Amino acid sequence: MHHIIEVLKKNLILINFMIQRFLQFLKAKISFSKPQKREILFFDKTGYSNLVSILKLKESQISCCCNRLEEFNLYIFFKILLRRKISYKSYLVEFINLTNPKLVITYIDNNLFFYKLKKKFPRIKFLSIQNGYRFLNDEMLTTLNKRNSSKNFYSSDFYFVFNVQMKKIMEKYIDTECIVSGSLRNNHFKMDYSNNLLNGNIGFISRFTPAILKSLEKKDEKNPNFIVHNFSSKLICNVAKYCKKNNKKLMILTTQPHLLEKEKKYYSQVLGSYNFDYLYKKGEYDSYSNLYKVDLLISPSSTLGSEALGRNLKVLTFSDDKILGSNFGWPFIHELEGIFFSNNYKYENVEKKIDQIYNLSDEKWKKLLADYSDYTCFVDEDNQILKNKIDEILK
Repeated sequence: MHHIIEVLKKNLILINFMIQRFLQFLKAKISFSKPQKREILFFDKTGYSNLVSILKLKESQISCCCNRLEEFNLYIFFKILLRRKISYKSYLVEFINLTNPKLVITYIDNNLFFYKLKKKFPRIKFLSIQNGYRFLNDEMLTTLNKRNSSKNFYSSDFYFVFNVQMKKIMEKYIDTECIVSGSLRNNHFKMDYSNNLLNGNIGFISRFTPAILKSLEKKDEKNPNFIVHNFSSKLICNVAKYCKKNNKKLMILTTQPHLLEKEKKYYSQVLGSYNFDYLYKKGEYDSYSNLYKVDLLISPSSTLGSEALGRNLKVLTFSDDKILGSNFGWPFIHELEGIFFSNNYKYENVEKKIDQIYNLSDEKWKKLLADYSDYTCFVDEDNQILKNKIDEILK
């Protein structure tokens, strides 16, 4: 009986997947022409416009393979149909074949299928760019950790990562040359070296997502999204309590503009009667300009928090034991408590940490951070390391 239930579950998952793909296909932009040859192929449209703009590439150089069925090419479909190899993977492989690029780039570095393509195209260079931090709750690292595979299973030519910590982690699992270059967007936003005066604001980096909102319906203690909600909501309430007690202003750095109304409703419910305000993200780089509008940032294991540390800004980063691998410097720093990081977000500890950091001089703060440079986000202004590598490949 148990076996039958498991088979039914698997079939339901497959049917649901097929329905979702079909619905995506109905919304897709249909193309009939054969894809043109290009020097560079972007594998996944997510981040495409940012990459083109930041890397200053010409339209004549590039093409884009839409992995999420935003666009669908019927020429390729009929080609694989004639070969009787109808699968989405066959479609993507054929797209690369026809484009015949010198370089394939992805900004979705946690798509493991990308790292299976190199062996099919040994003459083409494959390059991935890290776009966010990876924890063991993350699907990519969970899969890699469970597989414990030899590096021969996944491969690419280059993997541009945030810091030395990620370089060591990824080279353990993927046969690639990891290059420390920092965050693409953080590097693009010009560093602000002005010494701003204290303004009494304490910033909190929002972790709000639609998935977190949905997790509140069931409140499953094992759901990673509910774990993030549980942890970050308790943390922000303790920060709000500190601000009230010390006459500071709590400012929440918002996420995506299209989520704003839901995000505001969420934080109104979480914070109740506490006073707070928002630093809005209206454009792509507002998150980075907002970093300079607060005296100190509270980061609940966020990518933006590490990017801010790379800019030598004052950040307190907190993690939760249930978010595996989220503690600062994992797995190379074993201590769960340091001067600017902790997995204890009870009020007494939050108060102690803020008081420790708030009035430190910039000189002392930078000296303290220097010891942790392998674990904060490296900064390469204007992404010169990545640009130089792409130029080298194309030449």
